[in-house]
Amino acid sequence: MRYFADHSHLFKQLFLMLVVKFNCNAWGAVTPGKPAFDYTVVKELKGSQDWQVVAVSLGELAATDPKISAPLANWQSVTELSISPSGETVKAGQKVKVDGKAWQGPREIRNLRWEGGEYSGQRSKDSTLSAEEHQKQFNDAVKKSLEQEKADRKAK
Repeated sequence: MRYFADHSHLFKQLFLMLVVKFNCNAWGAVTPGKPAFDYTVVKELKGSQDWQVVAVSLGELAATDPKISAPLANWQSVTELSISPSGETVKAGQKVKVDGKAWQGPREIRNLRWEGGEYSGQRSKDSTLSAEEHQKQFNDAVKKSLEQEKADRKAK
């Protein structure tokens, strides 16, 4: 995946943090009944008026749960992508907070795309959730999103 960003309004800052998070199996979309899990990578951006290219490969990703040691095998289970100046990652088996500075002004993403790999339209067996399972996973995802928004506001 490559992320092209114009951060010209931030050129006065020397370096900026970009936390790219991939949520997998949200709402049991890929494997019903199994929990969602996150993988992240922290990228550094130089404050600049120029467009910058950020590429993310599977090998760079770290699970945000220290109990998960397996790398993300492929992009098949990714259901959500978020890009933020702060978040969590895991280094040497320990959770680490990334407290980047809140972005000021507008942001622009240009030419966001997946590169390489093959798309498989295969669905897992039993890919239908019960109404109760769907509601619980939906509520959990909303709660998680609200917590991230709160953390982002706090970083300002």
